[in-house]
Amino acid sequence: MNLHVSRLSILALFLGLACDKPAPAAHPRAGAPTPAARSVAPASPLAVAKDDLERSRYAEAERGFRAELAGPNRATATLGLARTLLATGRYESAAEVARGLDGQDPALRGARAVLEGQALVRMGRLADAERVLRSVEGLETAYEARLLLGEVLIELGRRKEARVPLLTLIEAYNQERFPPDHGHELALVGRAAYLLRSPRDANESNSEAEASGVFDRDLLLWRAGLFLEKYDPGKAEEVLRDLFERSPNDADALVLMAHVRLDQALDFDDAESLARRALAVNPKLPEAYFVLGGVALRDQELELVEKHVADGLAIRPGDLRLLSLRAAAHFVGADRARFEASRRDVLAKNPEFSTFYAIVGEYADWEHRYDAIVELMREAVNLDPDDSVSLASLGVNLMRAGREKDSVTALSRAFSLDPYNVRVFNTLELFEKVVPKQYVSVPGARFTIRYHERDKPVLERYVPGLLERSWKALVDHYGFTPETPIGVELYAERQHFAIRTSGLPETEIQGVCFGHTLASMSPQRESFNLGMTLWHELSHVFHIQLSKSRVPRWFTEGLAEYETKLSRSPWTREHDPELFEMRRAGRLPRIEAMNRAFTRAEQLSDMATAYYASSRLVEMLGEDHGMKRLSQMLKLWGDGKRTSEVFQGALGIAPADVDRRFNEVTEKRLSRYAGKFVPENRPGPLPEARAAVEKAPKSAEKHTLYALSLLRSGDVAGAKKALAQALLLDPRYADARFLDARLAVAE
Repeated sequence: MNLHVSRLSILALFLGLACDKPAPAAHPRAGAPTPAARSVAPASPLAVAKDDLERSRYAEAERGFRAELAGPNRATATLGLARTLLATGRYESAAEVARGLDGQDPALRGARAVLEGQALVRMGRLADAERVLRSVEGLETAYEARLLLGEVLIELGRRKEARVPLLTLIEAYNQERFPPDHGHELALVGRAAYLLRSPRDANESNSEAEASGVFDRDLLLWRAGLFLEKYDPGKAEEVLRDLFERSPNDADALVLMAHVRLDQALDFDDAESLARRALAVNPKLPEAYFVLGGVALRDQELELVEKHVADGLAIRPGDLRLLSLRAAAHFVGADRARFEASRRDVLAKNPEFSTFYAIVGEYADWEHRYDAIVELMREAVNLDPDDSVSLASLGVNLMRAGREKDSVTALSRAFSLDPYNVRVFNTLELFEKVVPKQYVSVPGARFTIRYHERDKPVLERYVPGLLERSWKALVDHYGFTPETPIGVELYAERQHFAIRTSGLPETEIQGVCFGHTLASMSPQRESFNLGMTLWHELSHVFHIQLSKSRVPRWFTEGLAEYETKLSRSPWTREHDPELFEMRRAGRLPRIEAMNRAFTRAEQLSDMATAYYASSRLVEMLGEDHGMKRLSQMLKLWGDGKRTSEVFQGALGIAPADVDRRFNEVTEKRLSRYAGKFVPENRPGPLPEARAAVEKAPKSAEKHTLYALSLLRSGDVAGAKKALAQALLLDPRYADARFLDARLAVAE
């Protein structure tokens, strides 16, 4: 192909030109004023129907388009009806309506092929979609059809072949066929650049498209997805809010916002709510089931994962992401045979689908399977050497294993493929420019300790001795000696620590363990208990290695808390009021769902309460059965046993019996709060609080909780209104009066 000097730097990608390591460019803010603020009332029934579709008023749009099918605007109405049917999950009907369009006008033929192709893709009929799209491939202006063809070919595992139709959009752009006011065509170019793995060009084309001032749903969805992939969920949310202002019920946007919520704050309740809202609009949206299944997998509810996957596959058989999620569930459940079968199934459908490993790796990370992630990412890179996401994950997890030289090699390769991955950029900056100049590593028999050079003279007096005492106590408790050396990294700057642990410059935690290495803040800049933190994190080394990284999060956190208390009784949390409130609100899960105490935390303080609840439960088990039995539980999880089997095998008791015992112990411990005023502090997610008010409109309690939920979401005016209603219903209701007082003080 003869490529000339172009406006798009994608040329460098195709010619294999090298580039320096710039900092990721600042993305322009999405959200140029849309026509919504300038629009006038539509002048015709067809224009009304189009506006209804754009604003996600699908029932009204469908009625409007159907009313025009017999008139002179039949073709336009038919296209609008097909789009409406697509948006609401009626794919067979959408394809049938699209096929019913006759005429040889090139634009009409292209639009018809795109709509039928989209319907077929949504049903998983990729070969049929390819055939339909190939039928218009030769039309000069069928750019959208060629873009969709490229996507289909990539999903079929034919990425090299996909370059041909995708490059036609790049060439058309370079030949200046798309003026600045052709926003949709510019958006198509941006999407093509993204599929050709050039995120910078995708972002630049998206910016040009948005500057046209024309509302374009596809553009906003693609742009939000790009920001999300590049670890900028805040920008992704801005873009989606622009879309929701115009189209509040767009199911695809709701699902994408669910992914944003998971990336931003691991807000599982909100993500689940958004996915269910999407399914209410479009019941045949596989990605919504992917979100629901992913939430269930983090909760370790494996049967529920399978249900969501099966529901999604009933709509779109062969969906690679859903099949990969099923494999991830087998991986988490230590079912090696079914995992391998699932992997073969996915790769038989698409031999290039390295995203399989990224999906499994995401949940492996949640379960502390860091060594396994290294192997998974190596498989991904062998499958697709240009998969920058897998290379980045490989580099990060090699770093976690303490293999810094190998890590930097992998991260540098990832950066050369994608210089806009901020996590890769930040991590390379830290380990190439900061650590070599500011930090000193001191090797030892069991530990290699990294200090900031100005902290070393003080910390080396205390840290090695503390670690040795902790090591001896833990070896005695578990009858197990982990692999050594263990890397211990103490960071003087929070930004350094945050980048080391997450690749991003902000974090709220004080310490973290990766199985072979642990990292903590140094007390240089912040006031916290370094001894308690190191003892806690070193305990995780034993738990993770002894259980082969299969220990549930609640147990390892509770056990680490118990270890610190056994070491020194003052090294313990005291959150009895919060635990009382958690139980009163019905948010203390049963043992087999205890991970939900972490995944469903409404606010950061709830995480501390989850740690505390887990520590109290493990402490009860330790006192009832002894530390050796707790060690046996870790071994059984390492053997791939389920939680119910672990409890029965190590303790001779079922989890339900332990639940009853823990409730009795906790109720007795917290009995001092009975009859006292402990303010309500857990209103639940806003949609749930609103639904509770609608169900019990005469309840002062529900109105008060709704007011609190509104307040936390930033709606002060709405909170005051809900609180006024609560006080009207019951002027003496204590929680309403207390919240009223808090508002008054705040003002």
